[in-house]
This record gives sequence, C-alpha cells and structure tokens, in this order.
Amino acid sequence: MLKKTLILTFISTIFIACSFKTIDYSHEFITFEKGIDFTNTSGYWLLNTMKLPEHRNSNSEEIVYETFSRWTNNKVIKKIKMIDKKGKKNFFEIPNKPNYKELEFVNKTTNYKYIINIYLTKDVDKTISRESEIFIDIYNITNKNLMLSERVTGFLDKVNGNNIGDGLKVDIIPEMMPKLIKKGLKNIERNSKFH
Repeated sequence: MLKKTLILTFISTIFIACSFKTIDYSHEFITFEKGIDFTNTSGYWLLNTMKLPEHRNSNSEEIVYETFSRWTNNKVIKKIKMIDKKGKKNFFEIPNKPNYKELEFVNKTTNYKYIINIYLTKDVDKTISRESEIFIDIYNITNKNLMLSERVTGFLDKVNGNNIGDGLKVDIIPEMMPKLIKKGLKNIERNSKFH
C-alpha cells in the first residue's frame, strides 16, 4: 500500500510540475465558400498531401483520409494509389495550385471528380517558438475550379506555457501538424452539409 501511495505521489508531483504549452490558432477562408455540400457531390476524391511533417504516432495524411472518408462515404483515394482511366497506376505530380490545364489533364486521364490538396507553406521551428502554416484546397476537377481554400496557422511559444506548480519542470510540447489539420477540418465540417 505504501509503495502505491509513493508511486501516485511521484506521478502527481510530475504532473503538477508540468508546463503545458498551448498553440495559438488562426484561420482564414480564401474562397467565399467555407464548406462543402456533400449531398450535392458524386464521384471519387483524390487526396494529395505535400510536405507535411510526421511526428511520432500521428500521421497527418491518415487524419485527413479518415475525415474525408467519413464525409464522402468512403470515396477517397490516396494519391499513392491513383490510377488512370484504364486502371493503370499513374504517378504524375499535382502541384500546390494546379492551373486550368493541369486540372483538365487530370480530368481527361482519370475518373476522379475532386482533388483535396493539403500542403505546408511555412514551418519555422526555433528553440523558443514554432510557427506553421498549411493550406487545405479542394478542387472540382470536372469544372476545373477551386471550390474551397482555407489557410490555417499555428504559433507555439515553447518558453512561456501554463505553469502549474514550482520545482521540477517538465515541458509538454504538443505536436503542431495534427492539431493544425484537425482545426482546419473542423472549420470546414462546421460549414458543410452531409447525407
């Protein structure tokens, strides 16, 4: 019993002495549309993630894939599994901001109806802070236009956290990328319509 009490006291002391860091978020919709009417969409969605850093057990692409699979009734294909109209694997690159001709090429050579482009535009990781910025862009391939674009930024002050207690200090630094993606997707979900 004494051993259990000592272990619980030790764990409580460490927990109380932690400095929990929080991420300050901001987001902006670049397009007029802030959500998607999924009740008015049909066909498959191509997921194209670029330059997203992965950390420990969090897989940024999986977060997006699982969310869009839920939203579209499992009609999302990762770019690594992209095939052309003949069923052959296709490996051409899709840029951050595809133009009309590039969207027309995807439309002619594949059966996908939408592209989900998620990419990192800024990731400055310093000793005292970290600042990251991602874009979530959704294109209608058939109409060759940008349906929705959202910029999500996060700032993490690694020095000044919410300190609880004195003495031993353990900094708890959250992973930036999964939180940014979840925040951005939540904003889209809030403005969307589903079946």
